[in-house]
Amino acid sequence: MLDAAHAAFPWLNLRERILEAVVHQIDERPSKWTPLSFVDIAYRRFRPDNPLPGLDELRAAPRVPG
Repeated sequence: MLDAAHAAFPWLNLRERILEAVVHQIDERPSKWTPLSFVDIAYRRFRPDNPLPGLDELRAAPRVPG
């Protein structure tokens, strides 16, 4: 029965599809992007020319007094 389930519902490159879904969500709503996270790594992999700041830009940004 398990073999039949796997045959009916193969993974179909699940890892890549999840990464593509994450990137699509960020394209649609950039507010979902989180710097220095899995989401950031996935987005930079698929969108190397992305407009979101990297670590160097974040470190160089002016600090807001707290």
